Amino acid sequence: MPTPTDEALATSTPALPATTLPVLSGAQMAEALTRYRELQTMLDKAMPDQIMLLDGKLFRKKGYWRAIRIAFNLSVEPMTPYAQRTIHGTLDDGTENYVYSVVYRAVAPSGASCTGDGTCEAAEKSKGRMKATEHNVCSHAHTRALNRAISNLVGFGEVSAEEVYRPDGAAVSGPEITTAPGEPIFVSDITSAVGISQKTGKGWTNYTVAFTDGRAAATFDELVAKRAEDYKDRHVPVVAHMARKGRYTNLVRLDPADQPLNIEQQDSIAF
Repeated sequence: MPTPTDEALATSTPALPATTLPVLSGAQMAEALTRYRELQTMLDKAMPDQIMLLDGKLFRKKGYWRAIRIAFNLSVEPMTPYAQRTIHGTLDDGTENYVYSVVYRAVAPSGASCTGDGTCEAAEKSKGRMKATEHNVCSHAHTRALNRAISNLVGFGEVSAEEVYRPDGAAVSGPEITTAPGEPIFVSDITSAVGISQKTGKGWTNYTVAFTDGRAAATFDELVAKRAEDYKDRHVPVVAHMARKGRYTNLVRLDPADQPLNIEQQDSIAF
């Protein structure tokens, strides 16, 4: 039975304000992030064609985000039956610069959900040899929204390749990474071929670097070739950044796996 003192304390002690507390502890959040990064690495290795290199940064394409959707058992649907179509000025040829906008919602089995919006305009699809159509503009908006909804829910807000836009249209046709950063391999062999350019009359040397995982890539950069030779001689594990261009695979960059180098550091290495 409460005493007079208890009653006095109950009436005189102010109630604590309601606060928002994290559901996960710091350790649990770190574990969730670690597991997501592990999944990233595995998917990067399994689907190298779903990674794009743009302006020196890696972006994951729609196939990657669909794999994430399956891995996390997400339900992802548009929030409206149709994308919204608006007009934002005109194109260089005088036709309408139509814009499609759509919003998707991604829902986890726990009930947690996030939305993602996506837009695309005809101007983006009218660069170089590209030609805008109602279908490809609308479809790209849907892709961006779906990617963003999934990323917002489980991908820590990562930007997808389809979301990146540059006025020159270069983002659309950027090279694709064909090796997964973070997966160390070793240089197994280096060969070279020489020739004369028919356009300039100057000589060239093309180096082919082979790796222990069975892949190989070529480069005209002597510095990269020397670096590969050094890593081979010292048996240094490496991360190879490759880019596919047509039927060729180019060696973009080569880093020691335990200490990735930035561009300035790579250029300063003496051989």
